[in-house]
Amino acid sequence: MERHNLLFTGGFDSTFRLCQLSRMEGVEVQPVYFKFDDPLGRLNQQKEIDAQDAVISCLRNKNATRAVILDPVRLSESDLPFDPDYDDAFNWWRTSSFIQAQLRCIGKVPLLFPGIEIAREGPTLKHRQDGHKYGKTRIALMKHGMKFVDKSDGSALIDGSHAEPGLDLLYCRFTYPILGISETSMAPLIHEWGYEDVFKLTWTCDFNLDHPCGVCHNCETKWDSGLKGFFGLEATRNHMIKLYLEKHNQELVQKFGYVSSVGFPELFTQYVKHNYFLALQFNPNKSLPVYARNFFTGLFHQKSLDIMSYFKSLMEQWEKDHEVDIHAS
Repeated sequence: MERHNLLFTGGFDSTFRLCQLSRMEGVEVQPVYFKFDDPLGRLNQQKEIDAQDAVISCLRNKNATRAVILDPVRLSESDLPFDPDYDDAFNWWRTSSFIQAQLRCIGKVPLLFPGIEIAREGPTLKHRQDGHKYGKTRIALMKHGMKFVDKSDGSALIDGSHAEPGLDLLYCRFTYPILGISETSMAPLIHEWGYEDVFKLTWTCDFNLDHPCGVCHNCETKWDSGLKGFFGLEATRNHMIKLYLEKHNQELVQKFGYVSSVGFPELFTQYVKHNYFLALQFNPNKSLPVYARNFFTGLFHQKSLDIMSYFKSLMEQWEKDHEVDIHAS
């Protein structure tokens, strides 16, 4: 039986790959998940774990499933082998914009599961519309000497023999089965398979809410890739409100008298992230008199209340306009 180790988060992309594998005869799939010891490293870990269990259970019950899907292996940092060469490579490259912080640990997983598949997909719709053929990370790696060979099945072979030192350790231990498949190409296949129910169980959101937020980086990436049909009402509402705020940011700055490097779209993102709560931060100069500190602290508190009230009114208006009662569902 052909063995496939798959880095499986329970998110959209890794679930797509698991669905592909599940439909193959003579295949055994070992899902692998890395759980960060520091809970701040990934706030949505339990949501991801719950999604993994739900997705695997659903796929095991599909008539089209031919592969054997094993129970997930969940690793922590203490399970990872000592690899000083890898640590040196990561520390050398970690300040580069294309290096994700989680690679510090994730990149050692192939030492335990050689050639493990990582479900990095092709460029998003927005990125392609901007004129790019490849995703941002791939473009950056190519600039540093990494070579890719695209195959007809959507996978890609990666060659780091001519890349700058250390990049081969960070990236070439993985297998890339869907690097040439864009998310917009995935949607028709999902509908063709009739697997909409599977993807409703996935968790791609960065935040630890009861529902996908629609405004974090991952949610926005999925939305921009033409996958808005997979979002629930809460995420759809939040996404549309954030778009509205982007158009009217300057007007709102004048209306609320709140000038900051963080605009109202980002304030709304923070509001959603913290379970629909916002507390504007005031960091006074130490030389400021106590009465002045108290004044500005009170002012920021009141502005927080005013902006939260405004955000809540936008949400209620959206629900009214679309004749939905999200809280009753």
